[in-house]
Amino acid sequence: MEIKILEDKKNELFSRREIKLEMQNKVVPNSKEVLEAVCKEFSCDESVVRIRKIESKFGVQVFVIYVDIYDSVEEFNRVVKKTKQEVDAEKKAKEEKIKAEAEAKQAEIDAKAVVEEKKEEVKEEEVEGKEVKEEEKKEEVKEGEKKVEEGEKKVEEVKEVKEEIKEEKKEGVKE
Repeated sequence: MEIKILEDKKNELFSRREIKLEMQNKVVPNSKEVLEAVCKEFSCDESVVRIRKIESKFGVQVFVIYVDIYDSVEEFNRVVKKTKQEVDAEKKAKEEKIKAEAEAKQAEIDAKAVVEEKKEEVKEEEVEGKEVKEEEKKEEVKEGEKKVEEGEKKVEEVKEVKEEIKEEKKEGVKE
């Protein structure tokens, strides 16, 4: 990509340099390529450069480019009016930002609500857990009492069997 300066005028009224360039390239250069080349050639910031036009002729690999380089960003913003597409893009970006902030706030509110619900559930589970534990303890006590009763019955049965054995022994000794 070769750049040749055809015309360089200083426009004091708009505080800018109006430059006409000739660029040789195999394909039509896009705005980004031209912007980078101009900034490199003239040692300036991209925020003060405006590409007005890129002209090409059919079958020729030489392109004429019209560029304005402003003295400062303030001058650039003062002179250059935004296109409808740029204004719409800014509005859309602002709307998306506001929407994203609203969604973030809503998500935060939802998260807090979920946390509160979980706390309430934990409290309810603790209360229910205490009730369940008390019921479990009562059941365990009942089961323990049943086992004790069964054990007592077995003890009584064993005593009866022992007495029967003793009686049989006594009868066996008498005979």
